[in-house]
Amino acid sequence: MTGAVYVATHPVLAAHRAGLTDAYADTDRLRVNERRGWRVVQVIHLPTRAEAEHVETAVLAELRRDGVRCGVVPGDMPHGGHTETVPASAMSAVELLHLVRRRCPGRSSHKNDLGHLPRWNSQFAELRGLAA
Repeated sequence: MTGAVYVATHPVLAAHRAGLTDAYADTDRLRVNERRGWRVVQVIHLPTRAEAEHVETAVLAELRRDGVRCGVVPGDMPHGGHTETVPASAMSAVELLHLVRRRCPGRSSHKNDLGHLPRWNSQFAELRGLAA
């Protein structure tokens, strides 16, 4: 089964999220998150769920090692996922996306790649406003 890692942002909670989803079977999770105010910045599809889990785990471990704490408290996300968040004051959604892309096998994080991000160009100015 394929997997995917996604980056999303929540302007009201002032937080970003790096999460895991099944690439095709679990797209409802992304829709539910969007109804709760999260806006998907990008979904990165990987060949296996295990690779996606590895990327998510590596990204979150690096953030915690660097002292970046969760961006929201459990009460802000009653359906789970608060441990996947970072405060917008700690980094921008673009920076989180770069971190995720660096951890993906065979992916790069060069600025030139940003033109290929789905849905990104129309939201760039608004998302950039969330950066610290």
